[in-house]
Amino acid sequence: MSIASIQSKYPSAIWYDSSHGGTNSGTLDNPYTSLATAMTNASSGGVIAILDGTHSEDAQVTLPKSLTFVGESTAAILSTSGGNYGAAITASGTAYSIKLETLKVYHNSAAHTYGLITAGNVAGATVTVEGCILEMGSTTLTVSENRGWFSGSSTITSLTISGSIILGGSNKVNTGFVIGGYTQPGFNSVDFQGNTFVINGGSGTKFSSYSAGITSSIFKNNIFVGNGNSETLGFTPATYSNNCHYNNGETTGGTDNLFSTDPLFVDSANGDFRLRPSSPCIGAGTAS
Repeated sequence: MSIASIQSKYPSAIWYDSSHGGTNSGTLDNPYTSLATAMTNASSGGVIAILDGTHSEDAQVTLPKSLTFVGESTAAILSTSGGNYGAAITASGTAYSIKLETLKVYHNSAAHTYGLITAGNVAGATVTVEGCILEMGSTTLTVSENRGWFSGSSTITSLTISGSIILGGSNKVNTGFVIGGYTQPGFNSVDFQGNTFVINGGSGTKFSSYSAGITSSIFKNNIFVGNGNSETLGFTPATYSNNCHYNNGETTGGTDNLFSTDPLFVDSANGDFRLRPSSPCIGAGTAS
């Protein structure tokens, strides 16, 4: 999303750029250099616009209210090291909602991680991710208590992800790379459409391991790439159609899914997950 697009869509956004050298007032010309200050000055349910560049947080980002984080592009990188038994971004213990739009979250931590994006666990809390890149760093992948990307609260919170690339993994047995993990709670409803999920490290990982409490689940038009040719979804979604599975343990089920099919990324080794013109995934999905 360009600066002009952000200004049009979110005219009241608070602006943030950790490298800004001038005064700090939260405007585009004088953005806040502290994310904590930006969050404090944003209204409940408000928007923080993040300019391109790498913005490092020493610990996890803890929401003081429901907020949307939108990047100038996915070159706007929120880099976190996380707290012990924490997350990259968390609203745990609250009814606050998290929305991430067109940015990159990079989490690299030697600390125990309990869901890198952790929803509030009070009724009404949601996590929404649109057009983002979410990536675990190599250090995070080696931690035995890394328990996947998303955790919430079964029967209460909801998770919606669309048009995003999510990279990571875990060495924790039965950890859910996408939903919850091990003993971590999942969600009441999940909606995954048009995403690319890649397990690029770890072992014994499922894409989604914690299904207790899920009453609504949509897995549609996604690409799931495993690391050891054994990973599974972990449960059968209510809507499970037009997904591509490659190098993982899913082999049957759903409607019009492709199994053991190489999506033919342009250059996955260097982070380019666009599809080549010859990709079997192109045209194989279902229009929403």
